[in-house]
Amino acid sequence: MNHWHDVEIAEERRKEMLRAADQRRLARMARPPRLPMYRRVLAWVGCRLITWGARLRARFDVSGAANTPQTAC
Repeated sequence: MNHWHDVEIAEERRKEMLRAADQRRLARMARPPRLPMYRRVLAWVGCRLITWGARLRARFDVSGAANTPQTAC
């Protein structure tokens, strides 16, 4: 029966939902971007391979040169 009252309630709910969506969007924009999981795993594996390679090179280098690069990982 109170058609206008229902319209006002629906309009207020719509505005509230838009405000909430704007808040979520702003919060998402404020966060630093995150790398997807597979990229983080690949970066970790790459660092481990570099470290293991440097250790193997130092251990089995027949030339006697101890110039193994320092890893940044």
